[in-house]
Amino acid sequence: MAARTVPRSAQKSSGQLITGALWNAGEWALGNFLLNVPMFRGRQSAAQTTADNVWLAMSLDVTDVDTDSGHSNSVNNSRYTCQVPGWYYVEGYFALASGGNLSQFECAIAKNGSIVVGSPQFLLHQVDLQSLMAGSLVQLAVGDYVETWGRQHTGGNLNTFAGTDLCPCMNLFWVHS
Repeated sequence: MAARTVPRSAQKSSGQLITGALWNAGEWALGNFLLNVPMFRGRQSAAQTTADNVWLAMSLDVTDVDTDSGHSNSVNNSRYTCQVPGWYYVEGYFALASGGNLSQFECAIAKNGSIVVGSPQFLLHQVDLQSLMAGSLVQLAVGDYVETWGRQHTGGNLNTFAGTDLCPCMNLFWVHS
């Protein structure tokens, strides 16, 4: 699918007739875009092993919605690749199964392989089941990609929780050009 661009309102001059072509190139195209802005939701259905103190991109093997085909369930399935430039709200969830002496775990949004400044969230406590969310506004150009990253501190490996109520996932939608 070719990348979309945000349509602009057509400029008109005084006395100019509003033809079908002018309307379709301006208000109609802009209205259609705003009714169908880029949006994505992907989630994890199978547990993923996380290593101690290592940031890991969450695999997303189920796509609930992807209006612009920015995600693949089989190739780099942790990534959403931008098809329409602009500012996006991105939120990601990191969920861990119980086990280990979990004293801290973290979640962050990453753009092109680097954590987005201001997005990381961390939790310091110990319970049986844990989920954490990070979110941020992220400016993306066509071809940039975003991921949900998670990191845990147990002293060993720990699986993500990929259940019906909690699971690593990522939600994204376009908010501004």
